Amino acid sequence: MAERKEIELIPKEVALARREERRLFTFRVAGFAFLGLTLVVLAILLSLIGGQTLLLNNLQRQVSTKEERIADLVEIEKKVTGLANKNNTLTQVFNTRSYYSVLLAAIKKSIPQGVVVTHLSTDQTTPMVNTSGTIRSYSELALFLKNLVDPTKGGSLFTEAGIQSVILDPTTGKAKFTVDITIAAGGLRKSLDDLLK
Repeated sequence: MAERKEIELIPKEVALARREERRLFTFRVAGFAFLGLTLVVLAILLSLIGGQTLLLNNLQRQVSTKEERIADLVEIEKKVTGLANKNNTLTQVFNTRSYYSVLLAAIKKSIPQGVVVTHLSTDQTTPMVNTSGTIRSYSELALFLKNLVDPTKGGSLFTEAGIQSVILDPTTGKAKFTVDITIAAGGLRKSLDDLLK
């Protein structure tokens, strides 16, 4: 039998070229699809990076704002601490300070008519006041001593009053006296509320 040869209408070279062209077309389409997919992924990554950068910048601004606020608060705290220390120091000074105006006011309330106080001295180490002056009569001196310990006059400040000496001057008819007065503990102190009035 004779071999039968098929007659090919399309030569083999052309068919191979077409197949090769289809294969190249498929690779090109796949390449463009991969390129498109790569571009989409790249765009997504860039947008995510941009979003994260914006978020990070925003957080850094917030941190800077908070740090400035904290620095302001630290300054305020230093000032408050300084004022509190000054307040404590002033309170201690005012609570331990002796106010001799209280002493003078109490003695003034206690002096009856006819008694002239010429000298007044005190020592910060002892709660004593040494007072001297002149009187016309001994009864004025007795009233002065009584007024010094009277609670409505000097008695709120003085606990005791005693005569140290009385000398009569025959030429003037007046007597010179010296009196020691004991001050109550803390009597020359004023409370901070009293000072602020």
